[in-house]
Amino acid sequence: MNQENVELREEVGNLKEGMEKLTTMMNALLVSQAAQDQTIQDQAAQAQAAQDLAAQALAAQNRAAQALAAQNQAAQALAA
Repeated sequence: MNQENVELREEVGNLKEGMEKLTTMMNALLVSQAAQDQTIQDQAAQAQAAQDLAAQALAAQNRAAQALAAQNQAAQALAA
């Protein structure tokens, strides 16, 4: 009976040690995943900012083209 108690205590100690290792590994995994999620969110925000900037540039080009067309029409009207 005494021997069995000793063996059970050793097994419980081993199980506790294993659980501590697993807990440490899970915490490391969660930290890594959170960092990866943040990186993905940052990249998505950067992509959205680039898309917004491209849309603004396109709108500015369109306004410039319209202004140039209006200038050309005015110049043609004056020449006529």
